[in-house]
Amino acid sequence: MVGLGGGSAYVALLGISGIEHKFIPSTALFLNIIVTSIGFFNYRVHLNFKEKKVFLILLYTLSITGAFIGSKISLKRKEFLLILSISLIVASFISFFRDRIKSNPPYPLHQGVQSPLIPLHQGGELNVKIILVLIFGFLFGFLAGLTGIGGGIFLSPILLIAGFPVKEIAGMTSLYIFLNSSSGFISHYFEGNVDFLLVLPFALLVLIGSILGSYLGSFKLKPLFIKRGLEFIIFIIGVIIIWRAI
Repeated sequence: MVGLGGGSAYVALLGISGIEHKFIPSTALFLNIIVTSIGFFNYRVHLNFKEKKVFLILLYTLSITGAFIGSKISLKRKEFLLILSISLIVASFISFFRDRIKSNPPYPLHQGVQSPLIPLHQGGELNVKIILVLIFGFLFGFLAGLTGIGGGIFLSPILLIAGFPVKEIAGMTSLYIFLNSSSGFISHYFEGNVDFLLVLPFALLVLIGSILGSYLGSFKLKPLFIKRGLEFIIFIIGVIIIWRAI
């Protein structure tokens, strides 16, 4: 309903549930895969891959690589909880201020219409905004593999600042979360960090919730109250986790 994969909420709740910490990222990543596959199906028409293929291929390749590397890092419970809690607190603030961000297109305007082409170079110089988006794409992918947070909640404000249209951002971030979550989950699976007895019941409930949320969202409901409540809950849980970790 609110256009996010839900990874921050999953890891927040799993983080205070007493579940063994090594299973938290893989469980959240698998749930991300389910939700974002549905989200991408709904928003795929707004993603003009053909005309942005160089940029998108670079972004998704870097995010997948980052998620794979992050999933290979084994942390002690205290270290994991500290990183997780800080990520949740930051994510709640970013999500809260996301709607207040003004965009500035990273590509030229032609007769009042934004060109869909996004050059990596402008006037012989590197397009700094696009380069920064690619760097953050890798870093957020790394964070996804490390904690189970899909990274979309961090990437979408960066894309807004860079000037991408909102509906296109929804399509980009859905595919972004799906790909790096898939990469991270596969890596965790081969590392032996997946508990399917834990994953599958959650997966069924998340599937039902994501279908219902997408259906309600398609009727243009304004889920601002739910969004603000979710941000507050994520922030509080982040504080609780960091308190326990310390």
